[in-house]
Amino acid sequence: MPNQPLQHRSPYFQLTNAADAGSPPEARGCIVVFVPLRTLGTGVPHFVRVSDEWPLQSHIRRVSGVEFEGPLPGPEVRLRDEHQSTGSMEIEVTRPGPDRDRWELLRLIEVTQANEHLLEPFREGRVTSW
Repeated sequence: MPNQPLQHRSPYFQLTNAADAGSPPEARGCIVVFVPLRTLGTGVPHFVRVSDEWPLQSHIRRVSGVEFEGPLPGPEVRLRDEHQSTGSMEIEVTRPGPDRDRWELLRLIEVTQANEHLLEPFREGRVTSW
């Protein structure tokens, strides 16, 4: 999360270039997105999955403040939703190659456990665009 208050007009927070921070070359085409999470305590687990759609490569690297299951870093987590909680999820997105300064939309899919079957095409790599 940013260490300073969010602005109400653009730019909402300051972005810095990873190259300026002395990062290794492979990190220069990487951004980290913070997604707020909130569980209501319904007892109904749900899944959050990130896209790994060419040319973007993305994975969830950290979840905090909410109970979850699943290996990190990874493409998907299961939020247990056993009690009310708030937290965040860090998603790392890398765009390799010469056009790394052009970013497409980061896509997330969230489904309840009853609809987990909808994730199978993504898990099996059968989805190329969504």
